[in-house]
Amino acid sequence: QLFTYEDGNENAFDFAAHDSDNWKKTFVALPTGDQKNFMESVIHYPDKQYAPGEWKLPYAVVTGPFTGDWYDGCKLYRSWAITQERWNESLAEKDVPGGWFKDTPVWFQGNEWNFTEEALLDFAGKIVEVQEKLGYPMAFHWYIWQQYGKHDYNYPDYLPGRPGFAEAVAKVQKAGVKVVPYLNTHLCETSLPIWRDLELYKYAKRDFAGNLWRVYGVGENKSRTDDGSGPVDVFRGDQEGRDMVPMCVGESVWQDIIIAQAKGLIEDYNVDAIYWDETFCYQGLCYADNHHHQWIGGSFHADGISNLHRKSGALRPEGVFTLGENLGESYIDVCGALLNGHSDGNADSLPLFQTVYSDRTSEIGLFVRGWEFADCDIFASKLAFNLLRGRVLGWFNSDHGLLDIRLDKHAPQMELLKHFCDVRLAGLPWLYSGEMLRKPDMSKLEQVTKVWQPWDSAEKKNYTFPVVDGACYLAADGRLGIILVNMTDKKQNVEFPWNFKDWGGMEGSEITRSDYRNSQWSPAEKMILDGTVKAELEPYEAVIAVFSAK
Repeated sequence: QLFTYEDGNENAFDFAAHDSDNWKKTFVALPTGDQKNFMESVIHYPDKQYAPGEWKLPYAVVTGPFTGDWYDGCKLYRSWAITQERWNESLAEKDVPGGWFKDTPVWFQGNEWNFTEEALLDFAGKIVEVQEKLGYPMAFHWYIWQQYGKHDYNYPDYLPGRPGFAEAVAKVQKAGVKVVPYLNTHLCETSLPIWRDLELYKYAKRDFAGNLWRVYGVGENKSRTDDGSGPVDVFRGDQEGRDMVPMCVGESVWQDIIIAQAKGLIEDYNVDAIYWDETFCYQGLCYADNHHHQWIGGSFHADGISNLHRKSGALRPEGVFTLGENLGESYIDVCGALLNGHSDGNADSLPLFQTVYSDRTSEIGLFVRGWEFADCDIFASKLAFNLLRGRVLGWFNSDHGLLDIRLDKHAPQMELLKHFCDVRLAGLPWLYSGEMLRKPDMSKLEQVTKVWQPWDSAEKKNYTFPVVDGACYLAADGRLGIILVNMTDKKQNVEFPWNFKDWGGMEGSEITRSDYRNSQWSPAEKMILDGTVKAELEPYEAVIAVFSAK
C-alpha cells in the first residue's frame, strides 16, 4: 500500500496507506498533461452506504518528503508494517505448518495431458527420476489432477481425482517429492447441477446492474440467467462452451464448497500442501445486494480469501501448508508462500515488496521456457535471479520440457541446479528468513547481456547484468550475508564498495568474514573494513560471504 516518487537526486516523496485490516482501495498515479507534474491519490471503498459526511476513514494515509529513493521509502513503510500484529512475526520466529517448505530449494510444476492412468504413472516416474538425480528435496505443483483432465473446466467439480492420481501421488511422495495440487479460489461453472441445486447463483459476484460478472471472456459478452439457461460464453481458458463466473469469496457458502475440495485432497489423496490460485488476482467489486457485505468496499473480499487459507490450513491437526498467487501483503500472515514465478519475470523489476517483507513471507520461482532451459547461459542467469531475490528455485514447467533435466544430454543444467540448491540451503538464514537490504553496487563492473522471454510477453527481451551480480540480506542473528553469482562462463575477480549507509559498520573497524563455496564454509577470518569487498568466482558460481562484528 505504498507509492514513492523520486527525482534521482535523493529527493523523494512518500505516499502510503497504513491499513492492516485489508480494506479495499485503489491507488492512482497520473502525470499531468505537460508531464511536469503528477497526481497521486487513493480511492477508498466504504463497507456500507453512508450519508455524506458520516464515514470516517478507518486507517491513516501518510504523505511527506524524505531523503533517499524507493529503497528508503520501502524501509519507511516497513518500520510501520512490522509493528502491526499480523506482520510482526518473522519467518525465523514462525512455526510454519509442515516444516518442510524452507528446506525444499526447488519447485517443479506441470501436467500430463494424456488422461490414461498409464500415462499419469509414467509422468510420475519422470518426476521421480528428476528427484533421484537431483538429490535435493523438491516439490511438484500439480495442475491437471481433477476428474475432467482439463484446466479451468467445470470448477468446483474437481473430485474425484483423475484415474491414477492417488497412485501417482504415492509414487512421487515415496521418492521424497512434496505434492501441491491446484485449486481456484473463485471460478464456478454455471452449467453444473450444483449451480441450480445449491442455488450458487445467489453467491456469485454481480456488477452494478445486478448481472453476473464477465471478465476477460472470449467471444461475446453474454451471460446465462440465474437458472442456468440462456446463451453460454467462455469466461476462462480455451474450453469451448464453458461459462465460468467469479464467485464472491466473502460468502461462507462458497468458501465451504471449495474447502470441501481441499478436504478431499488432504484426506483421500494425502497431498502435502494446497495452492489457492488467484489469491491476489481477482479483486473485482461485488454489487450483489443479497450478500453479507453491505456494500462494495470494506474488507469482505480479503477476509474471504484469508478464511480459505485459514480453513484449509487447519485440515490437519499439525496444520497444512498453503500458498497463494502473486505478491501482496493482505494474506502473508495466513499462507506460507506466494507464487511469483509468472507475474514478476522481468530482470530489471525493483524488489519493492521484498524490501519490505522478505523476512515475513517466501516466494516461488521464475518461469523458464524450453529454449531458455536448453541454453545453459540463460538457464544459469534465471537460477541466479531466483537465488538473489530469495525465491525458491524453479517453478519449472513440464509442459516446456523441464522434466527433461533428468536426461544425460542436460547434465550441465542438472549440475547448475544442484549447485544453486546447495547454496540456497546453506543461505537459509539470509535467503529464507533474512531482511533484504540494498543490493551491492556493481555499476563499475563490466556488463553482459542476456536474452529472456518473460511470462507476460511473447517477445524476447535483452537484460543487462554485471558480470557478477549480488544481493544483501540481514539474518535474524545480525550477521550480514552478501550473495554473489558469476553471470558468465569465465572466472571473475571483482571488487565493489561496502555500503556503510544501508549495511552498517564503520570504516576501519574489525569484522570477520566466512565464505560458503564448494559446499563448505571457510574458517572465519578477521579483516579491517576498508570500504571495499573483493571476491573471486568460478564460471556460474554462487558464493555466500558472511560478515559479522568482532
